[in-house]
This record gives sequence, C-alpha cells and structure tokens, in this order.
Amino acid sequence: MPNVVANRQVAHIWAHQAQDSARSHNGNFWFEGRKLYSYSTPIAHLVPGVDGELIALVTARSYSVTTNGKHIGPAHSALGYGRVRKTFTVSFIGAFGGQNRGDRNLDAVSAPEIHAANLEAYLADYTATAERLPRKRDYDRAEALASLNRIANPACDYAEAFGLPRPAYDTDADEAAAFRIWSARNTPERIAARLARAEAAAAAKAARDARDAAARVERERTLREAWLSGEPTAYFHGRDERGGAYLRVRGDVLETSLGAEVPLSHAIKAFRFVKLCRERGEAWHRNGRTVRVGHFQVDSIEASGDFVAGCHRINWSEVERIAASLDLLNVEASADAVEAAHV
Repeated sequence: MPNVVANRQVAHIWAHQAQDSARSHNGNFWFEGRKLYSYSTPIAHLVPGVDGELIALVTARSYSVTTNGKHIGPAHSALGYGRVRKTFTVSFIGAFGGQNRGDRNLDAVSAPEIHAANLEAYLADYTATAERLPRKRDYDRAEALASLNRIANPACDYAEAFGLPRPAYDTDADEAAAFRIWSARNTPERIAARLARAEAAAAAKAARDARDAAARVERERTLREAWLSGEPTAYFHGRDERGGAYLRVRGDVLETSLGAEVPLSHAIKAFRFVKLCRERGEAWHRNGRTVRVGHFQVDSIEASGDFVAGCHRINWSEVERIAASLDLLNVEASADAVEAAHV
C-alpha cells in the first residue's frame, strides 16, 4: 500500500488502521501506528478501551487554521466508521506534545493518570458552565439543562469506556440550583432597579458623548479658523460638510487643507473657467483638453461650480469664499485655462 496519499486519505487509513503509517504529499499530515500528527504535533490517538475496542482521543486544543481545518477536521470525519466506534475530544490524548499540567506532561505518563486528568477537565468545564448559568440575562431552563448534559454525558461515557468509576453528575439538581439563584437575582424589583441603572448609565453616556462631540466640533472649528487665518504652525486636515477641501492663500500660493499647493495665478485662471461653467450651467470633463493648476489637472467641473482635481474635491461655496476674500467675484469668466492635452 502507498505511504504517500491525499490529505483526507491519511485520516481514513489511520482511523481504519489499514497500515502502519502514511503521510500527505507535503508531509504535514501523517500518522505512525495509532498516533495522528499535524506537522510535529500529535492531534489524535487510538487507545484501547476496557473491552479492547479502539477508542479515538482527539485533542481539544486549538491550533493553526491549517491544523484545525485541514487536519483535525478530517480526523473527526474519518472516525465513527470501521474499527473506531467511539471518539472523545479531550485535553490529554496520551501522546507527546499535548497539554501540560504544572511541570508534568500528562501525555507522557500512564493511561490511568491521563484518564483521571481528562475526567478532571470534564468536571472543571461542567463546574464553570453551572456557575455561569445564573449570570444569564434570559434563562431558558431546557437549554440550561442541555448545556450541562453536553458535558456530563460524554464524561460518563468516557468513564464507562475505560472502566472508571462513573462521575456523580446530577444535572437536574444543578440546573434547579442555578435557576433558584437566577430567580433570586431577577425578582421584579431587582429587574426594575437594574433597568433604572441601565437607563441612568445610558443617559450619562449620551451626555458624555454629546459633550465629547461638542468638544470635537469646537476643536475642529478652532483649528480650521487658525489654518484659514494663515497661521504657519496650524495643523489642519479637514474637509467641509460635503467632503470638499478648504482653501487659503499665503503669498502667491493657494493651499488646500489636504496639503496641496499651487501657484495663485494658476488657481485664478482656473477659477475663471469654473465660473464660466457655472454661468452657462454646463458641466465639463477632461477629454482631450485639460486645465492645468500647478502640478495638477482639473478632472471635472459640475454645472454648480463644484470640481474635482485628482484626490481633491473643491465645492463652489469654498471657491466663492476664497474668491471673495481676493476680490475676484466680479472678474470676467473665461475659458483661457483650457488647453489642448499634450500627446
């Protein structure tokens, strides 16, 4: 029989114990005897039960996406057929590389100690689940009981499979105890008090959020005004309410709040063409002809006067504001800025 097989075939041959060893084509998924490995880590082990029947112990640990999905998953799919009728997902599988407990690797000691450790892990999981039940906001008794049985039943089956004393779980009593605690914590009066506290907390949070929002608006306004006034150290990277950049003039340069700079003379020439499009109510798109502004080009102009240049959107309201500050609103509209594209 071939020793190098398809990935999923590795798990099936191992589960049936059809040969002594096999591995996937890349060598990452393999088995030797009764131990199944992902890379160099054991993930499952076939061990004899009390009647000699092989039982699969699959690790409960979580590993990489590959190990979990392409190795542990196929292992589970292959089990339940052939020679292996029972499978337990447990902390300790009796193969080197499993979980440690203190300074002892329980996967390297005797079977009785491994089984005792697994039963302890079941009990710890059961106890933690029972303790969480009273903390549920909405308590469903049937679901609560089912959650306890999902742990207790495999634990009892595990003990039976290996001839160990049956754990003394009483899921009905434990669920009833959890429900009594939950009921005591959820009287109508306590529920009303809890709702009142929640409403007060929500109101306080809303007030904080409103104060924070107002503070952000004020900071934005202060930074914007400092930047627009020309303060050289003002750091501002904002946009207007419609996503457009703000503009300011410093000397013979027009600056945008997004960090671009163009010669003011180029900007004025482009403004005259934007004004022409607005007066005519006509949109314009760069197509064989271009409007250059410094290192940039205007891509499109809307009939409203809003325009796009590269990563910038400039809205007419901002164009109009900066033009008014330069006393340019009455300049003659012109298409002089439009030039033939370079071929």
